[in-house]
Amino acid sequence: MKYKIVILALVVVGCTQQTVRPTQSLGIHTSVSGRNVNDIARDVQEWHDVQNPKCTYKKVVAAEVVKRESGSVIEHWTIEACNHKLFTYEVSIIPGRGGITDAVSNVDESPAKYNEP
Repeated sequence: MKYKIVILALVVVGCTQQTVRPTQSLGIHTSVSGRNVNDIARDVQEWHDVQNPKCTYKKVVAAEVVKRESGSVIEHWTIEACNHKLFTYEVSIIPGRGGITDAVSNVDESPAKYNEP
């Protein structure tokens, strides 16, 4: 009986790990590491999907540091969405104690655009 419970727990844990996996790409050159990479990818995904509900996020394909400022870093994150379309977003990253704060915006500083249903 104990073995069935352990196996079930492993299956449940495995199912809950179906989250954003940006580190699968070799084009990720970000200033953050570990779970912070996944946190930023999730935020980029949410920002993208709000603006493009008919062309949703698939995966991160690249990230690069574009500017280092006092106490923060600006990066461009490129994602793949529907039909292999690429979108690039700007991410401002402020390191903190044990974590980061990030803000995602459009590279051209335009406001979020919502597609009509």
